[in-house]
Amino acid sequence: MLIKIMADISIWQYIKIEAKRLFHTLPGFFSDLAAMIAFAILIFVLAENFLPKALEVTPFRIGLYVEGDDRISDYMRDYISQMESTKGLVEFQEMSRQEIREALQKRELTAGIIIPARTVESIMDGSNIPISVLMGESNENTERYLQGRLIRSLTECGAVMIDVPQAETLLLYEMQVENREELGTVLDLFHFGLVLDRENWFEVTEISAFGAMDIKEYYLASGLTLLLIFWGLGSGSFFREQEKNLPLLLERKGILLFCQEGVKQGLYIIWYLMPVLLLSLAWKNGDAIIPGVFCAVMLALQCSFFFQCAPTPSGGIALSGVWGLVGFFGAGGIMPAVFLPKTLTGVCDILPAGVCMEMMREIAAGKRSAGCQGTEIALLWCLFFGAGGQLVFYVRQWSKKRR
Repeated sequence: MLIKIMADISIWQYIKIEAKRLFHTLPGFFSDLAAMIAFAILIFVLAENFLPKALEVTPFRIGLYVEGDDRISDYMRDYISQMESTKGLVEFQEMSRQEIREALQKRELTAGIIIPARTVESIMDGSNIPISVLMGESNENTERYLQGRLIRSLTECGAVMIDVPQAETLLLYEMQVENREELGTVLDLFHFGLVLDRENWFEVTEISAFGAMDIKEYYLASGLTLLLIFWGLGSGSFFREQEKNLPLLLERKGILLFCQEGVKQGLYIIWYLMPVLLLSLAWKNGDAIIPGVFCAVMLALQCSFFFQCAPTPSGGIALSGVWGLVGFFGAGGIMPAVFLPKTLTGVCDILPAGVCMEMMREIAAGKRSAGCQGTEIALLWCLFFGAGGQLVFYVRQWSKKRR
């Protein structure tokens, strides 16, 4: 019956017929949309309840023993205990030598620092009495490595902070000034005062696993990306193989294979543009339209490409879904990218899901544009999937001609 109708058909009539076919896929679309919403809600619930605990940093407990009861030793205790750079990462606990060793054996401490008497004076006169750092045992190589790096960083920071007063004191001795010992002590106390009050000299910068975004903006962008990835999967029957060599019959009537596939791709792009327009109206943000359009076109052509490659609509859903979820996860859609291997994130950041997620993050953060690099990568993917879909469709119909 359909072939008889095709006796005299124009390109506009063909577009209307394909639009009706796309409209008839709505039942599958709504079921896919419901599954996607349930999956997104699951991600948000997990992120809200479990991610803050996973990102919580447990401070390393370090035992501290400073020999001596003089004023310099008291300055040393205060300096170490009040270091702003280690707040939230290290918890110092004053203990005796024996208590530190016993706590390390029981694995109650990460490390112990023993500072002998006259350590500061030895730095000033150049004799440099060594400071003992006792490391605790750990079953995890990664944890032991992090502990070692942390202790080394603390030691280096402490040495750098003493470099300047030490150099000034030695210069006084070289210059043979009068009362150099008294003047050296004044300089030492002055610099220690600067060190202990250095939170007034430096700005506090908060480093987050979510970058410059808060957790709500981050997962809002993830939810929008997931929406676009799964938006058209339920309408996969639109690309199912048509019976009785219909594309070849249409070609004989003047509608080229290129036009037939182009109509399907165009209608699918319009289908994907609907959520972008709705979100732009909801946010009342015209700046979100351009990056949203690039994402919609890229993911629509990607979806149509996989449906053309797969032998059945269910196969296309599987291919497109797996491809999208791999890119979604690797680009930090579920767990922030800083906790994933750099090789994985480096690859997934240039996949369509990663490019789309980066654009959605910038939109959610209120930036005015998605950046030139993301737009260029999206354009390259559009060309690849668009041309690839045309090629697959043409090869499939050409193989029918040879039968």
